[in-house]
Amino acid sequence: MARTASELADDLTQNLIASVEGLGEQIRTSAVSETRELLAQGLEDQFLQPGNRAQFGGNTPDELIMLFLGETELSKIPRLHNALVRFEEDGGVSEDFRAALLFAVQLIRDETYEF
Repeated sequence: MARTASELADDLTQNLIASVEGLGEQIRTSAVSETRELLAQGLEDQFLQPGNRAQFGGNTPDELIMLFLGETELSKIPRLHNALVRFEEDGGVSEDFRAALLFAVQLIRDETYEF
């Protein structure tokens, strides 16, 4: 039995909807992956990597960490304020703090970790 033009049009519409939905999900997944990687790379470059400091005003990663801890909303968080005081007294950012930053960067980068 031959199909009517309306039936064919309905099938075509359903196929297009399914294709667009699939494409939309692919775009969303790619955007999430790309955003996670760019965020992780940006944090790593700014706070953990010594190279290419011109884009950060010539400040070292440790100097930037201390600046952020002292001059932003982060300074209002007691635990971070206490860390800054400790870093100032000890003459720099602790290796444990850098390790915690690296841990956070890797969690952002890891697509199996949902946050």
